[in-house]
Amino acid sequence: MIDAAVNDIHYKVSGQGPVVVLVHGFLESMTMWKELVTKIESSHRILLVDLPGHGKSPAIGPVCSMEQMALLLYRVLQKEQIAKAHFIGHSMGGYVLLELLSDHPEVFNGLVLLNSSSLSDTPDRIKARKQSLRLLEQNKNRYLELAIKGLFAAEDRGRFSVQINQLITQAQTLSTAGITACVKGMMQRKDHTNTLKNYHGDKIALAGSRDPLIGKDINILWAKQALTPLKFFDCGHMTWLEKPNLNDSIMHFIE
Repeated sequence: MIDAAVNDIHYKVSGQGPVVVLVHGFLESMTMWKELVTKIESSHRILLVDLPGHGKSPAIGPVCSMEQMALLLYRVLQKEQIAKAHFIGHSMGGYVLLELLSDHPEVFNGLVLLNSSSLSDTPDRIKARKQSLRLLEQNKNRYLELAIKGLFAAEDRGRFSVQINQLITQAQTLSTAGITACVKGMMQRKDHTNTLKNYHGDKIALAGSRDPLIGKDINILWAKQALTPLKFFDCGHMTWLEKPNLNDSIMHFIE
């Protein structure tokens, strides 16, 4: 199935130099990296990919596991003859990259986890995801509104209302089936704390100190267990949008 799906996956390669692979999060697409791409494409070769069910890539089944998406990404790397790269993943994109790291650590020059975690879902989080899927089936627009607003700290939602509405509009183009498949995949994902702990290459976690999804204490806990440097920004789950200076930290890491 994956070998067939790689022919349908939407991705883009640009620039010349050391390779950087950028992987978006849930309800996002490769377009989220636009500003970073502008900054680094003169000095780096960049691989952007739309994960299954997102952007211009079709869903690949009723459950889209992190393992499937990691294998699909690996097939794209092979297709483009990319042997080594720095990888940057936002949220769900980080989950996919941890799965890739587990299976193919040899392709990593470095890893940036952005608003992500090495932990698997807790029982409470799984319960909340199941409840959200029921809402998605009943009222997709309401689901998207709550999901995307919930990525921002409550006190910041007014300030970012224009961006929130843009994200909702973009997410409305995604199929309910594709969204559902990825939620189910995230519910089933493995704990990769030891995977990250045992990776001795360059790695860093960039997190929001007011992230409504991954609390500050949780970030400190898993990063310590995974022996991974952790840097906080004063924002929520959407650091790439909320903090433009994030790109400076990323550029420093990949130099």
